[in-house]
Amino acid sequence: MSDIDTKYTALGGPGGWLGQPTSPELAAPDGIGRYRHFQGGSIYWSPSTGAHEVHGAIRVKWASLGWERSFLSYPLTDESTTPDGVGRYNHFQGGSIYWTPSTGAHEVHGAIRGKWASLGWERSFLGYPLTDESTTPDGVGRYNHFQGGSIYWTPSTDAHEVHGAIRGKWASLGWERSFLGYPLTDESTTPDGVGRYNHFQGGSIYWTPSTDAHEVHGAIRGKWASLGWERSFLGYPLTDESTTPDGVGRYNHFQGGSIYWTPSTGAHEVHGAIRGKWASLGWERSFLGYPTSDELSTEDGTGRYSEFQHGSIYWSPATGALVCKETIRLHVKCLTAPTRFSINTMISNMRLTFATAQVGVKYVSFEVLSLADLNDLDVGACTLGSTTTEQTQLFSHRNSAGANDIVVYFVRSTVPPFNGCASHPTGRPGAVVASGASQWTMAHEVGHVLGIHHVNDSNRLMTGGGTDNITNPPPDIIASESATMLGSALTN
Repeated sequence: MSDIDTKYTALGGPGGWLGQPTSPELAAPDGIGRYRHFQGGSIYWSPSTGAHEVHGAIRVKWASLGWERSFLSYPLTDESTTPDGVGRYNHFQGGSIYWTPSTGAHEVHGAIRGKWASLGWERSFLGYPLTDESTTPDGVGRYNHFQGGSIYWTPSTDAHEVHGAIRGKWASLGWERSFLGYPLTDESTTPDGVGRYNHFQGGSIYWTPSTDAHEVHGAIRGKWASLGWERSFLGYPLTDESTTPDGVGRYNHFQGGSIYWTPSTGAHEVHGAIRGKWASLGWERSFLGYPTSDELSTEDGTGRYSEFQHGSIYWSPATGALVCKETIRLHVKCLTAPTRFSINTMISNMRLTFATAQVGVKYVSFEVLSLADLNDLDVGACTLGSTTTEQTQLFSHRNSAGANDIVVYFVRSTVPPFNGCASHPTGRPGAVVASGASQWTMAHEVGHVLGIHHVNDSNRLMTGGGTDNITNPPPDIIASESATMLGSALTN
């Protein structure tokens, strides 16, 4: 009695569900095994697998693939009930065939089968296969669709599942033929525990119950990642990456702000009151253009600002968001550090007062100068348009400053003693600030450099009574002074 006969007898013989034989026992076409067909199915045997029956829709699927000469080869099991009690399956040397009344019979094999098995087979969220393993439309990968999602594989990415709203978003973009390419991860829980994501070759899709699924990719994704992904102040994306209304740039809106990108500006975030002000002006179609920086903190930490292509927006608790139409480029050269107020405090105060005049400050560089002979600087009468030999020497140390950049030199003292002096050689715009200066001196002296003059009003930045005697910090810059500053050749 052969092994096939033994299996047939064990299954009930002629009185069992296989019924009567319809063929003698024959050698399989591949020359390795043996088989016999019956009214209700078949029994196949090979030396390495033993004898196993296959019948019904699973047998039909196996036959359609080429019987034992297919990639599935010989059965390793009889047809069995799945652990969830719903379906039926046979495992084969090269994979498996699963069947349910609602899904029909489909094969699953290789790395995709391995991924499905690792998730829990049919008892996982994926459920049963809805397709055989198939070649993707781009010809690179392989996939099976399941009741609850899909598994995609390529030689370079391995097998990963994608399901739910994230799969829906990926499908809407064009599956693997989209810019996202193939999945690099299974759907995973985000580190903050709120959302879900899949990373793909060309970007990511993130989902939460409140935001739905949105893709983020390229430089915008890189910026978001650098800030801390969903755990940053931006939170989750509210849009896919989209083309800006002016057709030049790209953006994603997030729960806590936005990231904008152009080829010339790179990717920068904008959020909060500064974003609100920019939006009110018309976003990138306003005179400001695109952001050229992330939102930055002022040097003393009291204010915030973002730089744009054609200006900036400054914010502080005291002023709210102010639009700066023009910008000065500032360099600081330090011979002696100030003793009463830090350089950072002075720069921050200048940002505050200048913002009320619609003038922004771009702090370009800081440098320590070792010029002992110029540390107590002879400024003469400190008259604009007139400079001493020592001023000429000091102001020659502009180094990286451009022709229209303003350089402020911090010295131990001036001779005679002033808090500061704005007289400078022609073509070398700048000012000197002494170590004992007040917190408003730097802004006052740069105001002179921009063309505004002393006034007899202690409420004003340009008071002639000394910046130590300002009565209403922060001091005022009136409209006519603002117009002068905006019209200076040193603002752009």
